[in-house]
Amino acid sequence: MISRQEAVRRVALVLLGLMIGAAAGEILARLFAPERHPSKGLLRPLPADPIAFDYIPNSRAGDVEINPQGFRDDPFPGAKDSTETRIVWLGDSIVMGFGVRKSSRYTERMNKQLEEITHRRFRTINLGVEGYSNYQETLVLDRTGDRLNPDLVALGFCWNDILRYEHFVDTLGHSKFLLELGRQEYTDQPSLAQKVRSMIYERSRLAALLRDGAKDLLRRYGFSRADTPHPLTFAEFLDWYSVAWRGPDYDSLKAQIRGMKKRATEFHARFALVLFPVSIQVEDEGEWETHLKAIEQSQDSLLRFCQTEGIVSFDLRPLL
Repeated sequence: MISRQEAVRRVALVLLGLMIGAAAGEILARLFAPERHPSKGLLRPLPADPIAFDYIPNSRAGDVEINPQGFRDDPFPGAKDSTETRIVWLGDSIVMGFGVRKSSRYTERMNKQLEEITHRRFRTINLGVEGYSNYQETLVLDRTGDRLNPDLVALGFCWNDILRYEHFVDTLGHSKFLLELGRQEYTDQPSLAQKVRSMIYERSRLAALLRDGAKDLLRRYGFSRADTPHPLTFAEFLDWYSVAWRGPDYDSLKAQIRGMKKRATEFHARFALVLFPVSIQVEDEGEWETHLKAIEQSQDSLLRFCQTEGIVSFDLRPLL
């Protein structure tokens, strides 16, 4: 029979071993395991606002920090001096930099290259929000553009920005729509248990990895259904978009782009559209190929529209 002192020593050794193992696991998880939802928990629904949802100001999840104005960028700058050229970017998750560090976003990298080439000082302000359509991006410009005093307003446009969020809300419902973006439902008054869980998962990559792995296993073997049962296949989504590019949504898109150009002119700024390829989000294969080709043709039509309207456009499809 072991003594009480020996039992305490063994328990202490076990606890120490668990702590060392957890610390080692956390280090390995941070080094080698990417965050699956790098901005999870940052979105909040705004049912009474036409913009529908936005980022929670001053919030943070992993490497993603939201400024006091509700965007993934530094706090908005003050008055612009004569040596600064200011570029305001609008867009969705690609502009926002979903899944990459802030310094690695193409907007920051482009800013650095412009300074190296021109030997002038540029200031990039990123107003991208994941899940936003062109309609919501127009509202962002209306609400923030004037006070930012931009020299250039750049719209980072991708193929799925054409539809307004109502198309998804009608199919999924508002809360499921937000969940479909990979978020948890937002609540103004979370319980103590929710606060503790959120704190643990936010601060520990290992805990989040174990949680997500357990959920995947339960779903794989039929013990748990998905958080967001989706009524549409991805091919059906693509068909949805390809139809939108041929209907009233496309006419609405062109009107919004005209409005953006006019609004930028009111700020004494130029306006440009940067077109991203479909392949940046979707692999061109199998049953999707027909839909993707139709969308590519529609994007060609959008570039011709920009040329007709005198809108500067940059086609990144050959480069990416």
